[in-house]
Amino acid sequence: MIEKTIEVERMEHVISVFGSFDQNLRIIESELGVKVLDRENMIHICGEEESVMLAEKAINGLLTLAAKGENIDAQSVRYILKLVAEGRESKINELASDVVCITAKGKPVKAKTLGQKRYMDCLLYTSDAA
Repeated sequence: MIEKTIEVERMEHVISVFGSFDQNLRIIESELGVKVLDRENMIHICGEEESVMLAEKAINGLLTLAAKGENIDAQSVRYILKLVAEGRESKINELASDVVCITAKGKPVKAKTLGQKRYMDCLLYTSDAA
């Protein structure tokens, strides 16, 4: 068993990543078999080496999304875990870009997956070429 520590700049990002009643945190812990604790401005991850490394990458990716104002829900946590497990954590930043439109209530509409982002890029590229 090993322990990794992530230093956090803003606790509101941690609150966003962990979710209501730590529901997102429970997904990470159960999917990867790790234990995650937050103390002051640090997140501690304990477990088997490979699982801890995956959890660290996933949490860092989720913190990046939270810092960009993204809403973190169970679906996004599972998607980030999938990307990390596939070794595609470098693609996480792409999820926080490109607002497609704004709803009547002022909420941004964005791609939630890399596939949706590629689709939107294709649509935008073809409309620019026309």
